[in-house]
Amino acid sequence: MTMIKTAISKDSLARLDIYRRTRGLRTRKQALERLLSEVVPEHPLTTKLRLAKENPTDEALPKEVEDAILEWREGRAETTSHAEMKAILERRTRVSSP
Repeated sequence: MTMIKTAISKDSLARLDIYRRTRGLRTRKQALERLLSEVVPEHPLTTKLRLAKENPTDEALPKEVEDAILEWREGRAETTSHAEMKAILERRTRVSSP
């Protein structure tokens, strides 16, 4: 049994499947992600950071954030790939599990 089946009622799963079929999505996970992105508004801080990346010279932007965005644009920023983050989380999970 998947985690989604244990966390959501049968009625909600049926509605999720209808939502999934009408939008041509293959999995319930994709349907949940799409549903949440449509229903939950973007966090105000996320909006500010997204706009800051587009225009890092905004007066209301803290100097540290402005510098970080400029470093990112110039390719000097230290970044971590999705695969690296996933590996780190998996190692932490293995260490913390009994």
